[in-house]
Amino acid sequence: MHSENGHTIQDIEVKLQVTLKLNEDWVSNQTTEQLIESIKAEFNSSLGLRGQVKALSVITRK
Repeated sequence: MHSENGHTIQDIEVKLQVTLKLNEDWVSNQTTEQLIESIKAEFNSSLGLRGQVKALSVITRK
């Protein structure tokens, strides 16, 4: 929970399962850890002040 303009707002968590199709050349030059950090940074950048990625993991990498 956090407060905004005197109002208490409860944060909401949403779990997603997403399959991403990524550029093979880009992915092949990254470790799994680098890939996770890159994708996490992109999501956080897109969300801006509306939210942030709490956790992200790679289930399969083909």
